[in-house]
Amino acid sequence: MGTFIYIDSNFREDTNEPATFFHIYTNQTVNWPLNPRTVKVVAPSIYNQSPDFLSTIEIHDLFIFYDAVIAEPFVKISFYNTEYNDFNLITTLDDQTDLKFIARSQKDYQNGWVRYTSDMEQVMRFKRKGTFLFKIIDKDNNILNAGVGGRVTAVFSVTPFVLDYHDNQVRNIP
Repeated sequence: MGTFIYIDSNFREDTNEPATFFHIYTNQTVNWPLNPRTVKVVAPSIYNQSPDFLSTIEIHDLFIFYDAVIAEPFVKISFYNTEYNDFNLITTLDDQTDLKFIARSQKDYQNGWVRYTSDMEQVMRFKRKGTFLFKIIDKDNNILNAGVGGRVTAVFSVTPFVLDYHDNQVRNIP
């Protein structure tokens, strides 16, 4: 079973960093679960769990509040633990190596909030403790400018990756 991570730029530690490019520091992740949730008939052994192994990461929702700035039609997102930054998960013509997701504008709520969605899932090393980097890039490869009062909220799911030699991802295991 997976876990979910909710990010809100209002709770970033360094408010000098923009809402679309900030670090999540170790003291903010200290209470995050180290291992994925497991549901078994028998209690899991701590020795059989691998917290730094591969995980499947998905964006469920990304909301950006634009303060007097025109919303972007799509954005590029990086979210990773700084200890493990798997490169080239998305190949681009301009050699951006640390992108993890691309999300498209789904709904403009006409009050400054824009919802972005992504159908992508990425398999990467994902340590659940430590310092994380979260950044959003615009279509021109700049840090997204959401304005002075900009805000970002995002929900990510983190699921253990299970290798299946038939389709690379096991789902609906009986």
